[in-house]
Amino acid sequence: MADENTSRAKQLIVLTGHSIGGAIASLTALWLLSNLQTTSEAPKILCITYGSPLLGNKSLLKSLLRQRWSGNFCHVVLKHDIIPRLLFAPLIPISTQIHFLLQYIHASVTSESEQIPLHVADEIKDHLFRFVLAYTDAATKETEENKVTQTSAGLFWPFGNYLFCSEEGAVCVDNAVAVVKLLHLMLAMGNSGSCFEDHLKYGGCVEQMSYRFLMRKGFMQGDDDATISSYEAGNQFLDKLKTALKW
Repeated sequence: MADENTSRAKQLIVLTGHSIGGAIASLTALWLLSNLQTTSEAPKILCITYGSPLLGNKSLLKSLLRQRWSGNFCHVVLKHDIIPRLLFAPLIPISTQIHFLLQYIHASVTSESEQIPLHVADEIKDHLFRFVLAYTDAATKETEENKVTQTSAGLFWPFGNYLFCSEEGAVCVDNAVAVVKLLHLMLAMGNSGSCFEDHLKYGGCVEQMSYRFLMRKGFMQGDDDATISSYEAGNQFLDKLKTALKW
């Protein structure tokens, strides 16, 4: 019976999602943490999102830090993806641009063709990019000046760990202020085209991370680990991620 309880205690539930699905995964993880972690046999919860929009404000961040749940979340963000930065900005002035953005994303992920069936005018992309960039810049300045105002208290704010990925490599950050600054700096290095395109490249990002991990472990070098199954390889990759998140 003791062995069974030990086995249960080591169980891990992993939730994941891309874009809006990432936000849903985070909400589900928060529900599980709130409702399951009160029991002694509760499984561990890990939420990994890809290109997820911001979900809560600074009050949620403080609550997660108080409960020590921040380490249960890892948000993967590509260098120029606009979606993780979108909710720094007010949405009403850009409702038309967002409508086209969502149509573009939906058409892209549901299309069976390699060519994206929906074209979004450059003026729409450029307006949305500049508008969101301005508000990420404002959020960065707020962190630098340490302002606490009635307006800022209602802003969306990052929580958990952020894994920023680009062609040059990746960096994991767990400080919300540093996350905000990197969200701004990386977006500022992009353009109105890349901020749309990056949101659709997470499949390649996952493949690249997995490949680099496999190469580092020597799975493709013909060593003793070459007979490992893809399931075991995935588990070892997940263990590495948990280690990076200080689990």
